[in-house]
Amino acid sequence: TELSASPPCGARRMLASQPLTRMAAARPLFKKLLVANRGEIACRVMRTAHRMGIETVAVYSEPDSRAPHVALAGQSVCVGSAASA
Repeated sequence: TELSASPPCGARRMLASQPLTRMAAARPLFKKLLVANRGEIACRVMRTAHRMGIETVAVYSEPDSRAPHVALAGQSVCVGSAASA
């Protein structure tokens, strides 16, 4: 997708043009990110957050206790023994 000619306050253009290492050097908007998802998307989000210096938290049910997204998270919280969807 192409960025619009005039993004709000230039934010999109600035973020799109900077590598993650420069973005991580800036002060993050928040310190910790809760990822309430699982699978490859959750793993990508967590890897990117880690590169940006943001801590991650995964929530999971007992059947997912050994899932990759739980292992990648800096912190994980079990929400019960409900079957995973």
